[in-house]
Amino acid sequence: MQFLPNFRAIFASFRTDEEERMYRNTAIIKFAGFVAMCAAMSIIATKYKLRIKSLAQ
Repeated sequence: MQFLPNFRAIFASFRTDEEERMYRNTAIIKFAGFVAMCAAMSIIATKYKLRIKSLAQ
């Protein structure tokens, strides 16, 4: 997709280095939180499923 402009570079050119760092850190923290919540929900669902199986037997 070389015909599309680099939107990140366009928006970054309007920000100071401090603002760019703040946005990047915020994005990383939000992504890490999302991954952690996905992992936690997966672990909880697995434990709940195992508990239901043991009660059914």
